[in-house]
Amino acid sequence: MMPMTVYYDIRSIEKGKTMQIPTPQGKLAEFDARLSRIEGIVEQIDKRLSSLETRLTSLETGQRWIIGIQFTTLITLGTLILFKLG
Repeated sequence: MMPMTVYYDIRSIEKGKTMQIPTPQGKLAEFDARLSRIEGIVEQIDKRLSSLETRLTSLETGQRWIIGIQFTTLITLGTLILFKLG
């Protein structure tokens, strides 16, 4: 439902005439709708970024485990080779 257009008077100083100019109520409603939509988009971006941050943190933890396993395997293989050669 569109709001009614309200008019207000602006008196011209030079000629003394009255002009009727429509107020931008329709534009304000459109602006408010667009602003609400942008706020919703920003909230959705915030949720997605926090989810991404959580996933990256868990990935870093997984990488540490993999590096630890690889390091342990390297030490074990190195020790076995040293004992076999020595």
